[in-house]
Amino acid sequence: HKHWSPKITIPEPFQMTLREDEKKQKKIRSRSEMEIENYTLRKQLEEEAECQKLFRANPAPAHTYIPLMEEIMERNEERRMFIKARTKEILLAMQKPFAFLEREEKKKEIKNMQIMDLAFSVK
Repeated sequence: HKHWSPKITIPEPFQMTLREDEKKQKKIRSRSEMEIENYTLRKQLEEEAECQKLFRANPAPAHTYIPLMEEIMERNEERRMFIKARTKEILLAMQKPFAFLEREEKKKEIKNMQIMDLAFSVK
């Protein structure tokens, strides 16, 4: 029987990692890396140019100083009064007097007529 002896595994890097390290040493960049770098540089330049511009606010338009709130409130008040008057008219047009009131009015008229007849007949 053979006697067991421990073997030590020596790790070797994969080919892709060796290739990446080699590119970094030679400083070879891919096309996409160069495009990304150009894009970021362009963005930085644009931002710096934007920062150099002086900010100046435009003046407020003249119509903002006109007191429109009072005019709006006045119009709303007129509208409210008009609607209130119109609804009151509609309500009065719809309203019917109670039946007993009509009878009472007729009785009063009849009494007044009788009194007038008596007054004329006495004279």
